[in-house]
Amino acid sequence: PAGRSSPSTTTTMTSIAVKAMGAALAFACALPQAYAIDTFTPQPYSTADPADWVKPVPRGEAAPAKATWQDPHETPKPTAEWWENMVLTKSDIDGNGNGFVIPYIIDPKEYGLKLAVPFPLAVSDEIYENGFDTIVLVCNLGATLDFSGGYHVVRHDKLTVDLNWGKPGESMTCTLARGSPYVTCTYDGVAPEFNAPQMVERFSVDHVEATCNKGTYNGTRFEVSFIQSDETWVIYTETPITFVCNNDAARMALSATGPFKGTVRAAMANNCTLGRSAFHCNKRPPATPS
Repeated sequence: PAGRSSPSTTTTMTSIAVKAMGAALAFACALPQAYAIDTFTPQPYSTADPADWVKPVPRGEAAPAKATWQDPHETPKPTAEWWENMVLTKSDIDGNGNGFVIPYIIDPKEYGLKLAVPFPLAVSDEIYENGFDTIVLVCNLGATLDFSGGYHVVRHDKLTVDLNWGKPGESMTCTLARGSPYVTCTYDGVAPEFNAPQMVERFSVDHVEATCNKGTYNGTRFEVSFIQSDETWVIYTETPITFVCNNDAARMALSATGPFKGTVRAAMANNCTLGRSAFHCNKRPPATPS
């Protein structure tokens, strides 16, 4: 009848469809075999080490002092830390390597730590600056032995940093803790020394008044008041120690008579001892040096 396929036509179309399905099935079965033979392995863009292509750039004497890291090749390094100046500036440039440890400004040197107490300066009636003296109104906590190799950062976190001088059996390690009133150093086989480019006003050992005139004193608490800065500093030792106290017009020093093994702490107890400090005794500092 019209509009219907004949039986022969239907049979032919069915045979073509079966053959097409068979061919497609055979191709699909062959695909895994082909991929199994020719697999794809990703390759790196390059096998070159970037360190072989990046060369150091000489920047003269002002280059960061990378030797102050215990391992200068260790990466990554911290950035923007409060103690960063101590490892990025050469220690012989006075004042440039300091860090505001709070309440002290501390500048590491080859012999130890330079300690300064900051004071506000009135630039005008509305503007104040935080300043410090790097020449006279400072103290130094270190050792009688100068460490020719300088100091190295051996440990750090967000609030503390450890600086080390010397070598095992003859070393000093200072822990700078931000916000601590104490500056703490641990000695291993070296003689501690506390000195300042100032003159002594008062001196006591274990709360007993003494004379700082090349005398030898044994104790665990040494208190020194200075004429120039009007500051009083206290030196604490973990175990009894013997110091020689020297005082002249240019420099005072508490120097241990022999190697020490233990902890020494320094702290400022008073920054207006006799009311003479122009920076700390007035409620509002003068706008001019006079």
